[in-house]
Amino acid sequence: MEIRREGFRLDCLRGERRSALRKQNLLPGEIAGVSTELISMRGPLSRDEAGVPDVCVVLISLGGAATVKAAGAVFDMSGETIVRPPYAKEHVVEVAGGQEVHFLRIGLSLDGKDRAAIEANAVAHGAMLARRFADCPAYTEPIKSAKTKNRMLLLEGEVPRFGAGTVETTGPDEVGAHEHAMLEQLFLGLKGCRCTVHADGAEAPLEENCLLHVPLGSRHGVSVESGDRLSYVWLDFFRTLADQSWLTTAHALIPPGGRP
Repeated sequence: MEIRREGFRLDCLRGERRSALRKQNLLPGEIAGVSTELISMRGPLSRDEAGVPDVCVVLISLGGAATVKAAGAVFDMSGETIVRPPYAKEHVVEVAGGQEVHFLRIGLSLDGKDRAAIEANAVAHGAMLARRFADCPAYTEPIKSAKTKNRMLLLEGEVPRFGAGTVETTGPDEVGAHEHAMLEQLFLGLKGCRCTVHADGAEAPLEENCLLHVPLGSRHGVSVESGDRLSYVWLDFFRTLADQSWLTTAHALIPPGGRP
């Protein structure tokens, strides 16, 4: 079994003194109906994207500073943040002169049932959803140790058939072996990440600035050695709308004021 992964660099604009834009498709074609693209911008520069009804877009900022504007709302996208622009509406990413931003653009193709689910909650999907990782609700999960810090970036239903969260701990520790045949999963290594993903006897390193595809249906887990750090975003792409209930049943949200 092969665990496919692809690394990227956040210094691709080094030496640029004027506005610049770089794009890198990561693991192209790896998951049907899903595109993952690293976008790096140096200002002064703006990037406009027109919304379309058959694609939902999510932006995950990995560093730098920018402003996202859409549907009359403005969000300061700096540091580690997640943004879901309004469904089928234009959004603009603006970077000031001398500044840079690096973000993962995720495009999820929608089917008729997905669009119906959005239309049933049109007010929420018509607004911009933007959160800093640190402000997202914490959760617990049986396969993770008590010292692990976990946050839910996207809750069930906020994007049809898609959820996301973070995992952070230090070694020695592990995310216990488990499997889920109803979803495709990507791991995005965050700053300082250095751990190992195991899947059905195979293993691969997951490091900072790396996107990794967990083999579909595999029994998999993650280990981190003493002195190292595990820090990644998990991205879950479900086969059906019903399957995304996993986000609620497998993850127990911690009430505000509880253990972070």
